[in-house]
Amino acid sequence: MIIGPRVWKTGLAVTITIWLASLLQLEYAYLAAIAAIISLQPTITDSFIKGWERIQATAIGAIIALLMLFTLGNNPLLVGLAIIITILVCLKFGWTESINLACVTVAIIMTGGRDDTVSYAVHRATILPFLGIIVAVIINLLFSPPQHIETVKKSLRDLNEGIELLMMRVINSFLTCENYSQEHIDQLVDRIYHLHDEAKQKLAMYKNERGYKRYFGSKHKSFNEIDKMEKALELLWLIAQRVIDIQYVAEQRCNRLSGIRNPSTQYNDLLNSVQEFLFLTTSLEKNLLENFLESDDNRVEIISNQIEEITTLREELREKINNWQESHLGPAHIRSLIEIATLVYDLDQICNLLFQFQSLTQEKNEDTQ
Repeated sequence: MIIGPRVWKTGLAVTITIWLASLLQLEYAYLAAIAAIISLQPTITDSFIKGWERIQATAIGAIIALLMLFTLGNNPLLVGLAIIITILVCLKFGWTESINLACVTVAIIMTGGRDDTVSYAVHRATILPFLGIIVAVIINLLFSPPQHIETVKKSLRDLNEGIELLMMRVINSFLTCENYSQEHIDQLVDRIYHLHDEAKQKLAMYKNERGYKRYFGSKHKSFNEIDKMEKALELLWLIAQRVIDIQYVAEQRCNRLSGIRNPSTQYNDLLNSVQEFLFLTTSLEKNLLENFLESDDNRVEIISNQIEEITTLREELREKINNWQESHLGPAHIRSLIEIATLVYDLDQICNLLFQFQSLTQEKNEDTQ
């Protein structure tokens, strides 16, 4: 089991909060500790948001309790009524995670029986929450702050690897019609959907960090980088959709078992070219993504050579399909021709998306200069 940064940072924040509350001789130190726990979120912006939400909810609870206490009293029925009102107000403003703390505030103030109720409520509703929130935010900023850009990059790499694995598996099955397992293919497709959702979540967390980074002079760079990451994710998802489309054609082909029993030399040559096209495409996709995430001059030259090879191979494939069509006119051949032409078309569209990836990388590099 791996102990992540958020685990030990939460423990550290609670320890420091309780120690400071004791040092300042503040009662109910556990309330400050709760505020620290709530405020220590995966993103620093969320730490501010959740902390501020907690302060507002607690303050509302304190105000409702004081109004009820000084106007109507504090019998059990009124305490329950005050808690109901507090819950409704919190729900109205969407402070669902702070409802319990606000209700605890109401109960403590209305049942405390203290002479200094007002000053106690102020202490309870402001000082303690502020202490916990400040400690949590400082801990989040100083100790292993969330590196969301790295998690975004990893999620994009994971998604690309999932797409590459599905593409290789589907197209090889398409070409050979051997060892085709729809169950395995479905698992790979489900994994791509999961990786895509995970990448969107990581990107949303990174995007959320703009809330505090705008105050540290990195607004323009951060916004542009996020925009490029969103476009990269969109391109990967479009590529994934193309691969999933190929999967449907491969499934029909393998179920039909339409492989030509005595394939001609032309047909074998065509299949070999398609397979070469596949290898070049998957390799180019990986290199383009890596160059987008981490620019490398050496990789740029490799990408340029791969694009030239793919461009040449695309033309050769079109010519081979036309030549094969002229010499094979049987129904089985025509059906196979349509399937291969569909496959090549989808691979062609994937290449066009990859070329957009190259343009996106160039834009990103220009922004960083």
